[in-house]
This record gives sequence, structure tokens and C-alpha cells, in this order.
Amino acid sequence: MIIRIITESKIRDRLIIAFTEEYVKRLTGHIIFEIKEFESLNKSYSKYITSFKSNDILVGLDGCGKKYDSRSFAGYILALRDKSVRSINFVVGAADGLSDIARERADSYLSLSDMTLSYRVAVVVLTEQIYRAMMIIDGHPYHK
Repeated sequence: MIIRIITESKIRDRLIIAFTEEYVKRLTGHIIFEIKEFESLNKSYSKYITSFKSNDILVGLDGCGKKYDSRSFAGYILALRDKSVRSINFVVGAADGLSDIARERADSYLSLSDMTLSYRVAVVVLTEQIYRAMMIIDGHPYHK
């Protein structure tokens, strides 16, 4: 299974990039994990978002989305893996929030907090929680 974070804005902050690269390395061997960034919401972005098949899940990050604790989030990922989902794609909107094209294609929505987070912080939190979920699934002591 592939787990992917798609950002509707390019991340330029070196600290955020370093953090996410570290977790990409840590996840090697557990899942295929990717971060796909778009500079702007142009035709290539639209084509990319609409190219997903029925066994590719698209989850939009939104304040009104479902909230999980870490164990429930791990259970959500495990349940999708058991249903033979090919990929889980989390879309993080830019400063103005999630785009209309992502909202139209989204299968569900996820909220990371009751607070509004910048897209950079959302990527950091989501990346760490994906790692934590995989450690819970694999029975690794990281979560404890």
C-alpha cells in the first residue's frame, strides 16, 4: 500500500523538509510513503487528483473532518489496507484551505485538530501520525 501526502502548495521551509525526509526514511520497509507537492493548482494538479481510481482513497484535511486518536487512526489505516486499498492520499490545502477540485474528489475528510493549522504544520503533524500509526500496526514500542 502507498500512503501519500499531497500538498496544494510547495513547502520551502528547510526545517519542515528535513523533518518530513526523516520520516520518509523511517517508514522505508513499512510502507511506501511519498510527499507530492504542487506549486499551483493548474491543469497538472487537476489531472493528478482526478486520475485516482476507485481503490485509491483521497482524504481531504479539513477542520470539519473526522478526528481520531492515534490508535484509532492506525485502525483506520489497517482497515483500508485489509480492504486492498491501493493508496491512501491525504490532501493538505494551501493557505486558503482545500481546493474545490480536491473537495469534489475526496472520499472523506480528516481533522488533525480543533485549531486551525498552517499547511506546513499540518504536514508535520500528519507525517508523524502516519509514522506512529505504522509503529502501532507493527507492534513497535515507539507509540508507548
